[in-house]
Amino acid sequence: MNHVIERDVAPPPPLQRYPFSDMKIGDSFLTRQPRNRVAAAASDYGKRHSKQFSVRRDGEQLRVWRIG
Repeated sequence: MNHVIERDVAPPPPLQRYPFSDMKIGDSFLTRQPRNRVAAAASDYGKRHSKQFSVRRDGEQLRVWRIG
């Protein structure tokens, strides 16, 4: 397999870091990220750290709450 080497190609933007670890129950934040990405990140973090989150539309954005 031949690989083409390219120069001066910009790297992708850094991954969005969500503030899950800083949140207390009742805290929320807004994001414009795709719903499936935010919901999956909240679910994964919640399972690993025994926390619960809710993701709901808030106008044109999504709001993520820590609920447990």
